[in-house]
Amino acid sequence: MTILVARVGFNAALRAASTKARTVLDWLISIHEKRITGRLNGGMLVNAGSENYICPIWTPAQISAASGNVANLPKTFAAVATAQGANAAPSWDTFKSGANTYDKDGQAMDQLLAGPSLLISMGRSSAALTQADTAARGYRQQKIDSETAKGAAAAGSTWFKYLQTTNCAPYQPT
Repeated sequence: MTILVARVGFNAALRAASTKARTVLDWLISIHEKRITGRLNGGMLVNAGSENYICPIWTPAQISAASGNVANLPKTFAAVATAQGANAAPSWDTFKSGANTYDKDGQAMDQLLAGPSLLISMGRSSAALTQADTAARGYRQQKIDSETAKGAAAAGSTWFKYLQTTNCAPYQPT
């Protein structure tokens, strides 16, 4: 949907509407890019805790330990994962809740994995975005390979069964 909105001219029309609209749209896209690159380039081990659709920034314990001083809280996704220590996620596609480890939801993760490719297709470029795109393509290929290895009868029965075509990397013929 993101790329479709850009391709049909919605973003251009919104930017043309007013300086304020252009500024807000560009800020939203920049913040979206910052979130995506931050997660993919260092924050994939942020543990979701008991919810696999959300990515917590600070735990109640971290907020209490900071004594109300926001400057003492982790400022990047990588720092959040590091601060979680032994409670960090075991891998990029799993999370821990108590003593149990669960798969992160494929539907929630496919948007993140498609994000860099979608932003690049929209004309965004930065070293962080290129790095995130490489990482995302690697993660996606890892899942494709693991599902393919299951064979026709079982492939797609778990993580990938929730993938949405709206969250696939744009097709770029060579």
